[in-house]
Amino acid sequence: MESFSDIDLIVFDFDETIAKLQVDWNALKSELSNHFRERYGFDSLFSPLSPALSRLKEQHGERAKQEAYTIIENREIIGAENQEPIVKTIELIKHLKQDGKQLAIFSSNTRKVIEIGLNNIGLHDYFGMIIAREDVEKQKPDPEGLLKILDKCKIPKERVIYIGDRETDREAGNSAGINTIMVEEL
Repeated sequence: MESFSDIDLIVFDFDETIAKLQVDWNALKSELSNHFRERYGFDSLFSPLSPALSRLKEQHGERAKQEAYTIIENREIIGAENQEPIVKTIELIKHLKQDGKQLAIFSSNTRKVIEIGLNNIGLHDYFGMIIAREDVEKQKPDPEGLLKILDKCKIPKERVIYIGDRETDREAGNSAGINTIMVEEL
């Protein structure tokens, strides 16, 4: 991979980048909407998800946010157990690891979901660092997770690439000053 010759660290998103979690997002958002309307009088369609979760926390506190994360994680765990690996990304990861590159994950999924997913595709030991949903105060597109990785790894940002699948990944990478590649560009 000549395009990675000047790169020391490659950070990957997880869902839709390494594997496709089999989650019915519409059903999940409907469950969240019904649960929080009944329990808290919070009216939201949870679309997009992250801003709604931030509003939920602002209006009803950390406990409500944790309830939402539990509901999300339960559906994502089932999705991780039935995931569809993204073969091209997995081949790239194996090649990069063989070339001695450092690999990390910055994902909006929980650590538990990421670990289940990585174990199921045999990549658990490939990543030196995982920054998951519970490791950051602010979710993507905020660059907090990428900045934590940079701080711990002590690698200059010009020697790091972030690979994701959504515009929020691109925004997080750009905000952190890291070159970002969308998975479809690979």
